[in-house]
Amino acid sequence: FLQHADAQPHVPRGQHLFEGGSTGRDRERPWWERRYREPTEGGGGFGVQGEVHLVADIRLNAILISTSSQNFETIDSLIEKLDVNMPDQEWGTRMYRLQYADAQNIAAVINNTYQGSSGSSRDFFFYLPQGQRNQTQGSLAGNVTAEPYPTLNAIIISTATQRNFKLIEEFINSMDVPTPENLKEVTEAIRLEYADAETLEDVLEDVWEGEDDGGFSSFRFFVMNAGRQQQQDINSLRGKVTVFAESDTNTLIITTLQRYLPDVRALIKQLDFVRGQVWIDIQILEVTLDETTKLGIELTAQENKLFGVSPVPGNPLVGSLEGQLGLEQEISGFNLGLATKEYMALLHTLMRENKVQTLSTPSLLTRDARTATWSSGRRIPYLQSVDTTSILGEAVSQPLFNYDFIDPPVGINIDLTPYIAKSKAGEDGKRTIGLDINNISASNFIEFTDFNAPITDDNSISVYIDVEDGQQIVVGGIIRKKQKQVESKLPILGDIPLLGRLFKSTETAMEDAEIVIIITPHIVDIKNPDDLEKLKEKADNWQSNGTNGTTEMEKETKETDE
Repeated sequence: FLQHADAQPHVPRGQHLFEGGSTGRDRERPWWERRYREPTEGGGGFGVQGEVHLVADIRLNAILISTSSQNFETIDSLIEKLDVNMPDQEWGTRMYRLQYADAQNIAAVINNTYQGSSGSSRDFFFYLPQGQRNQTQGSLAGNVTAEPYPTLNAIIISTATQRNFKLIEEFINSMDVPTPENLKEVTEAIRLEYADAETLEDVLEDVWEGEDDGGFSSFRFFVMNAGRQQQQDINSLRGKVTVFAESDTNTLIITTLQRYLPDVRALIKQLDFVRGQVWIDIQILEVTLDETTKLGIELTAQENKLFGVSPVPGNPLVGSLEGQLGLEQEISGFNLGLATKEYMALLHTLMRENKVQTLSTPSLLTRDARTATWSSGRRIPYLQSVDTTSILGEAVSQPLFNYDFIDPPVGINIDLTPYIAKSKAGEDGKRTIGLDINNISASNFIEFTDFNAPITDDNSISVYIDVEDGQQIVVGGIIRKKQKQVESKLPILGDIPLLGRLFKSTETAMEDAEIVIIITPHIVDIKNPDDLEKLKEKADNWQSNGTNGTTEMEKETKETDE
């Protein structure tokens, strides 16, 4: 029976002591190593003969011993020396208040440092080599437990011996120091000027948080490195920055350590740059076609390369030499190319002859790589389906009709995206614009079918072309027929009131017309005063055009005539 010591921890110590040889050390070895060990020669350890079996009785605080009678004197003497009163090694509990450090963090550090991983490793399914196990538990006598007390920001330590408390107190004092300025966690709101906060949030999360693979990569690295934690660069931002986007004010809310904040600001500043803007002038013209007009346009195309490209057979921009504009056909597709001086001069000539009518002159301002859309026309709704349901029940029914209409657009639709080249301007000071014409479509209503569905003539084009700043693009080739009232009369006699009707006649004639779309992109830099002045001038011109109906091409024609 023990008076002072605890019987339970003495039993495994006695087993290690009295078994002798390599038996005690074998408990720490894996089974595949113990199987091939050499048998221990001689008897037990510490001068005992034969086997010694020890069992602890917790209720009586006693140790039951089974061995040869000649061993009892030696064992009794040893237990008597161990069963002594040691006041300075009594189990105790103390509370330490922290001034700077967080109680939960310090408690976790103490438990990890002084308890080690030997207790939890038994439940793990694979074996770690003995040399790589955490052996820090033996640095203090007995067990050590640390519990945080958040209310007072304190740690409750339970352990034995005064020496343990002294060492732990020194350890706590070394950690309970003011946090260095560069390691303080800070939260800062960064308001963006040009970039979109939600879009930038997704980008930064991918950069700083990385891909989530459910922890598989970290687990695989843990196994391959025998349980050692993966080392990470102290300057790495991965996993150390949280980002939240506030869309109402276009602001990023950043939370990180003070030491990382300059790098975070620098990256956001690089991404929040002013993007160029593009002013797109669009002129939609209707050119009346007769034999003279057709001949003039065809000759211009053949002799002067109408769209800036050679009209050779198979050319995808202008078609074949015999009909690159498709003027001999009633219905034609689009032709696209860069406008030349000869073609623009021809349009001015036709405008002076009142053979060019301006249908619309929209102007669009959009950002680099942002899609601009414009449409003009009408929608023709027609009935697609009718559903009939009963609203009163099976006996008495009242039909309820649900009509489903669709209204396909009829007219001109333009959808394009400009891309400003990142290269510097050329010798002429102009930069290149990549114009992605996602869709230019023109549709005409022809007639209704017997079941009241509209028949339309649709044409569309989608192409990507590189142009210089201010260079004009011509999209043509859509031919449509329109009715025109033609009046024939005898001079003087046809103008006589009442009687003049006898000397004149009116007939309806069909006339061909070509739709020509001229697109002119201009790069606008809002930081450049000259570009701002040009933008203001274009806005003023656009406003004045809406009041007096004079387009830019008409102005150029008048200036040429003068």
